[in-house]
Amino acid sequence: MSDFLRQLAFLNAFLPQEALNFDSQDLESQMNAKFLLMQQLRAHCVREITQNVTNRSHEKLDWYGYPLAWDYRRQQLFINKDLTPDVFHPGLKNKRSVATAFFTSSGQVAIHATLTTLLRKFGPYKLVTPHGIYFESQRAYDFVMHLQTLNSSSPELLVIDSGAMRPGDEKHLDALIKKCSWVMIDSTCWDSENPLLAQILELTKDKTVFLTRSHLKLDCFGAEYSLLGSVTLLSEPNQELANLLMMSISMVGGYPSFDEIYPFLTSAEHRVLTRERTKRIQKNTERLFHFTEKLLPKREDLKIVRFTHDLYFMIEFEPNGKNWPLLLEKWRSLGGSIGHTCDSFGFDGFTLAHFIQNCRPMRQHVIRFCGSDLPNDEIAGAEETIKHILSELI
Repeated sequence: MSDFLRQLAFLNAFLPQEALNFDSQDLESQMNAKFLLMQQLRAHCVREITQNVTNRSHEKLDWYGYPLAWDYRRQQLFINKDLTPDVFHPGLKNKRSVATAFFTSSGQVAIHATLTTLLRKFGPYKLVTPHGIYFESQRAYDFVMHLQTLNSSSPELLVIDSGAMRPGDEKHLDALIKKCSWVMIDSTCWDSENPLLAQILELTKDKTVFLTRSHLKLDCFGAEYSLLGSVTLLSEPNQELANLLMMSISMVGGYPSFDEIYPFLTSAEHRVLTRERTKRIQKNTERLFHFTEKLLPKREDLKIVRFTHDLYFMIEFEPNGKNWPLLLEKWRSLGGSIGHTCDSFGFDGFTLAHFIQNCRPMRQHVIRFCGSDLPNDEIAGAEETIKHILSELI
């Protein structure tokens, strides 16, 4: 019996048998079966594992070998075990000292808590984003730093955002890291075995690092199990900073409940499948990128952008008066209903997203093409959709 079933034997009475039969060696069958199992688990947990808000004492639970403690009065959830980075980033091969770490109710809660903690401890600081930053993370910083005054001597927080880094950006990381006071790494778009993540952790070994992540994207087979996030403080023991981080999460009710922590946390089998699924997304995205690049004319008002994670790519263009959201809804079905219009990635279909980068001159428009874990023959439909999009752009 696989360790999946050993961990979940108590659920046999609740789950349909088809959710438990995944002994096939075929990758597609294993992924589909575990996807179904995750959906069933989530439904079960929502029904059966809930916190009683009148419970004033510590509630404890053995969660896949990790003892958890929940205190409603403090809105805090702890893993009562020696922490290593791979608890929160399964498969991460790094021996950095962990001062503290927490699961959060979303990735943005982890980022907001990091920004708040630094402000409370050190006062106003500059946000340095040489490679770009996710717009919600920038908005969180603007919110936290509202009415704060910066000066030339204000310390710097370097943000390394996996969703924004482009090929070549890593060349100047060493100098940027040496200059800053702290580093925040948002690893959401990188698999734990990503070599760039390992390189950055090595470069930052002498810095205090806040490693944040949204686990929704790559860690649960696209099942959208929950909005789970985490923050891991990599530093020598620092109780004051650890306490501030804990309170920054607690004061906004930012801890997850038990049922939000995705299953198979410690399973090596799960990590292998996650890695294989990520490789498939990257392979499909690379295929679509090269397909699009060949068809896109070389013009100053059209720019194709690739990222180090290879989970999606973008076309940047100047506004031309067309109703892009309406066009995307039309185009998405032309490739055999293969496309979805949404603002995410890494699920079970080719996705399109249109948005406007307000920080750029003339409110530059962007269409983002997100790969999927679909077999290659189904990606052909995505190529047809891309042809229609380019016909409108060109």
